[in-house]
Amino acid sequence: MTEFTHEFGKNLSAGNKRKLAFAMSLLVTPAVELLDEPLSGVDPCARRGMIKVIQQLRKQQSAVMLTTHSMMEAE
Repeated sequence: MTEFTHEFGKNLSAGNKRKLAFAMSLLVTPAVELLDEPLSGVDPCARRGMIKVIQQLRKQQSAVMLTTHSMMEAE
């Protein structure tokens, strides 16, 4: 996301808006992390990285709740 530091969030693509929202959610460490389709519209490379971060969150925090239409993501 560093190449977009000069852009307003409203000017980003849908996938980059998802990445920005996900990054913002990582700024705090709540007891429950609620993620509403965080991988929707995200490119495959970023998707893999975000899945790794979500798996790390599950180990560090008490709960991660994720909504998705994809059964593969849900697993």
